[in-house]
Amino acid sequence: MTAAAWAALTVLGAGSIAAVSRLVPTMMSMAVGGRVTVESAPSAESADGGGHGGGLGGLFGGLGGGGGGLSLGLTGEAAVTPLMLTFLGTAVLAIGFFRPLRRRQRPTAALLWARCGGALVTSAVVLPMVAGMAQGTARLPESVTERFGKGASSGAFSRFGGGGGGGLTKGLSSVMFETDTPATVVFGLLWIGAVLALGCLAARRTTLPRPVALSHLRLKWNAVTSTLTGIGAVLCCSALVVALLAGATTLTGRDQAAKAAGLLLLLGPNLIAVLLTAGLGTSWQAGMHRLQPEGGGMLGMLDSTACASAATTTSPNPSTWKN
Repeated sequence: MTAAAWAALTVLGAGSIAAVSRLVPTMMSMAVGGRVTVESAPSAESADGGGHGGGLGGLFGGLGGGGGGLSLGLTGEAAVTPLMLTFLGTAVLAIGFFRPLRRRQRPTAALLWARCGGALVTSAVVLPMVAGMAQGTARLPESVTERFGKGASSGAFSRFGGGGGGGLTKGLSSVMFETDTPATVVFGLLWIGAVLALGCLAARRTTLPRPVALSHLRLKWNAVTSTLTGIGAVLCCSALVVALLAGATTLTGRDQAAKAAGLLLLLGPNLIAVLLTAGLGTSWQAGMHRLQPEGGGMLGMLDSTACASAATTTSPNPSTWKN
């Protein structure tokens, strides 16, 4: 997982946005179900009141377009799961857990439970460490900040002389990201348990304790789970092979092939899932949009006040009518 995430982020040029050493644990945390929160990093100008002395002076200075005071902020959450990393982690865990059980004397149930407990305890120690490293500061591209600036110029800021809204976007030059450690640990442990339980059902050439090998659940679902697991592994391995071939073509200087290889190393199974479900008639729609709450906070009050004053100015007054 670590090697694949590092290679993918490197060929995608993620080092220009944030430190790869921080992005790799972030991708690994997201691969096991963790969520990443994003928040605007405080700038030096906003920290000292933008040169207007802070308080109401800084506020009205920003509204007057003086470059300080109010600035746009960004708060969000990323919950994308890079399934290729999840597949690689699943494959490594399954091989390391079930491979030693082949061609050996039938283990006891206590030994199997001890191995499961060891895997869970190790994960409970490693996952918080990985999630703790998955934090840092990322620099947003200028194209992203410009889009927010255009949106700000058409909003409530334009009524107070803010003009184009370019000064408002100074707070979007960089963002802080952090992984939700409790959620990462919980979902990671559930993932470990699901992999081990599915392996006990789907494993064919593995010597398992007699109560597990002869259980009704395994006898009923072994063939189905083994077949489905094999098909999923073949599809994911196919995407991995295509990613490696695309990465090999980068030696010829093709940048698009490098980006395709990086995306496949992270989201190859995601794309396969989209293609398969789209063939079954399921429609997919992807996009990014900005949510602007109405009537909330200081900006909502300013916006509603401006709208109310405009309505009062333009509405007729029935008391002034004459017959």
